[in-house]
Amino acid sequence: MDNKNANLGGCAELIRLAHVYRVFVGSVIILLSAAVSFGQASSAIRGRVADPSGAVVPHAQVLVRSLDTGVAKRTQTTGAGEYSIPFLPVGKYEVRVDAAGFRASLQTNLTLTTNQTLDVSFSLQPGEVTEIVNVDSSALVLDYDKADRGDLIEAKRIAELPVNSGNTFNLATLSAGVTSTTIGQRYDNQSAQSLAIHGGTVEFNVDGVTNYSLTGGQNYAFPPPTATVQEFKITTNAFDAASGRAPGGSIDMTLKSGTQKLHGTIYEVLQRAFMNSNTSTNAAFIQQAVAAGTPTSQYNKPASSQDQYGFEVDGPVIIPKLWGPEKKTFFTISYEKFYGRGIGNLTASVPLPAMINGDFSSLLTANGGTYNQPIYDPTSEAACTANNTDNGTYANGKPHTCRYQFGYGPGGAPGSQGNPVLTGRANVIPIGKLN
Repeated sequence: MDNKNANLGGCAELIRLAHVYRVFVGSVIILLSAAVSFGQASSAIRGRVADPSGAVVPHAQVLVRSLDTGVAKRTQTTGAGEYSIPFLPVGKYEVRVDAAGFRASLQTNLTLTTNQTLDVSFSLQPGEVTEIVNVDSSALVLDYDKADRGDLIEAKRIAELPVNSGNTFNLATLSAGVTSTTIGQRYDNQSAQSLAIHGGTVEFNVDGVTNYSLTGGQNYAFPPPTATVQEFKITTNAFDAASGRAPGGSIDMTLKSGTQKLHGTIYEVLQRAFMNSNTSTNAAFIQQAVAAGTPTSQYNKPASSQDQYGFEVDGPVIIPKLWGPEKKTFFTISYEKFYGRGIGNLTASVPLPAMINGDFSSLLTANGGTYNQPIYDPTSEAACTANNTDNGTYANGKPHTCRYQFGYGPGGAPGSQGNPVLTGRANVIPIGKLN
């Protein structure tokens, strides 16, 4: 029982210390065998099937198979010899075409990216159906099928480039025309970071679902953990009408959705005060203090610590004797925690003892001069009389609500009237500490 209580106490302490605690359950994506996950981006493969003379081949059987998950989709060409399979997850694919009287044709190692419509056309050769013409299409990188242009931040760059503050959106500024007002933080919700493309607002989507923030049209709502992002596309001009809600362009992010192999990442980003440089202002003050022979401790770096750690796991769902790889079911789970502790400086003004009693004669302006303007007690509103200190309209005979100046009572002379609001709050600080 003692061990159990100790464990529970340790867990409670960890929860108490957590400054930001986030379990990215929303990144769990499950793809069923022939189903399309809701809200995914509009990537597609389409093309045209013809014979060597250029005549179209109608009713040819087309199979599109993901090399990452093994999920396959089938269709057939139309009377015009064309086919299209929309709403495909990003990744590696192969496309096979079979038609009576022609050799089967296979194009493999095709890379489909976020919001891309990949044109995969075929010119079938006469022959037996059992013969296959295999074409490695890994060098097929140009997208001629859509007019939009932009940059793709792929998984390799996300994994290898340093991501400022652990927020993947900060990589968007690698694209020409993208500007940012500040650095996005790793734990933002309704982010204050503003991104713009050529000065215009941006549409944010995650797996096809809007990621707009309530704080403004240039802000995103939530940055997924970097380890969960597969890639994202920054469209800067001539984008589809589906993304036409912002004049600048769109940033479409695709999350990892699991493959036939188990993948995982464990990470820790650590910051400590002794590893950080001092501010340029403090460095200048230290030089001045050294020259003057005065202490420099007040300009030292304040103690601080910061940790960002977590993990990401994706792969196939396999339950022995119940659910096997042939079910084509996949998962992604991510967890991230951010904990920071530091010391900051705060400059504040506190009232003098005389001010507590309503005497503001020592109040100064921002420039250090004496504040000579009257200060009125908001709790002393009454009908205007000759004795009110705030009686500018009384002489004109106009009804007016007047107030008394601090330190003056109804008799028109300095009295014991104080500021009850200030008195009640200022007493929290001992009088002796206000001098």
